[in-house]
Amino acid sequence: MVALWCLMHHRPDSGGQPGCHQIFGFGSPQEMVGINPLDYVADEDRQPVALLLAQGLEVDRPTPAEIRMKTKDGRGIWVSATSTLIEHEGKKASLTAIREITSEKAKEAALREAEHQYQRLFDGMLDGAVVLDVSTFQIVLANKAAADAFGFSSPQEIVGENPLSYIPEEDRDGVARLIALNLEGKATNAAELRVLTRDKRERWISATATKVEYEGRTAMLSTLRDITSEKAKDAALQAAEESKLRLMDASAEAIFVVQDGKMVYVNPAGAAGAGVQQQELVGLSYLDFVHPDEKQAVEERYQRLLAGNG
Repeated sequence: MVALWCLMHHRPDSGGQPGCHQIFGFGSPQEMVGINPLDYVADEDRQPVALLLAQGLEVDRPTPAEIRMKTKDGRGIWVSATSTLIEHEGKKASLTAIREITSEKAKEAALREAEHQYQRLFDGMLDGAVVLDVSTFQIVLANKAAADAFGFSSPQEIVGENPLSYIPEEDRDGVARLIALNLEGKATNAAELRVLTRDKRERWISATATKVEYEGRTAMLSTLRDITSEKAKDAALQAAEESKLRLMDASAEAIFVVQDGKMVYVNPAGAAGAGVQQQELVGLSYLDFVHPDEKQAVEERYQRLLAGNG
């Protein structure tokens, strides 16, 4: 509903037209004649609105002003107002068009609160998170954990960066393909990626990505978890396993590794003693190479070893 309000020059009183009285809770337009509109403006906004009213009596104000006001019974409302200079009964006046926007302002406030809550959740995530604008291939939003992972002082510093700049050159094509697959919904599992920090230190991250819309544009939300220490532990464990394997291979004594009753490793000395190649023994039961008279005793000892009873 758009209502009209006529404010007289050099007079604080006004007249309301049909529709205006409904917005402000009056029984009829006649009830509004002679009231001071400033009496229906929120107390804290009265001074700037008085200035707007004075300006409205001097020049047209085609640009809407959003004003907090109150109804006859004191209920707070928001209105959008524009004014035009006119002549009324031979005197200069301001004709103001008023539209109630209380529900619109409530929706805007709810949206802002939802955005603030999302921002707080986003910023408080323990894992890194970035939003990538796929049209520019630039980061448009990042949280502190992501900034820390890449050696930036703040999330704002990482905004505008191309993430591929922080991927080792030999891995970039593969990561670019992975991003494309994510946008098509064909890659949903976490990927382990090598990345470079701002000061060129190599790190490992586990990354997941989801196609989203950000500010009306297609974007990708990626979560990042630093797994550098886990990768280092894996590498150390693998190195230890390889070292142990080299020692067993070099041993002059026969060594058999049995799991679930099957041989999973035989060293060269063991294979030579059996008179076959190493790969021929893998997968066979260890009991196949035990004398029939000894099988029961050997099996019993194997089970005690499994039980930790030696």
